[in-house]
Amino acid sequence: MSINRAILLGHVGRDAEIRTTQSGDSVATFSLATTEHWKDKTTGERREETQWHQVVVFNQNIVNVCRDYVKKGGRVSVEGAIKTREYTDRDGV
Repeated sequence: MSINRAILLGHVGRDAEIRTTQSGDSVATFSLATTEHWKDKTTGERREETQWHQVVVFNQNIVNVCRDYVKKGGRVSVEGAIKTREYTDRDGV
């Protein structure tokens, strides 16, 4: 048995962008930052690491919520499946 489920709680990096597919459905995309804080055991100083996530929403009801409420700097909780995508940049990397 396996489960592909994730819950992210973080800050919105940019306002939700709403696009329309060729079939007429709306899709919302936005970036979400999650930050982990800890105290370094050797130096004793506080450390943090931020991960950026690109969120894509296909559910039409949630797309409407994103349009109205997902704004830069706001806090958002997202739950869903993780899908990893790869791309090649201009330098072939």
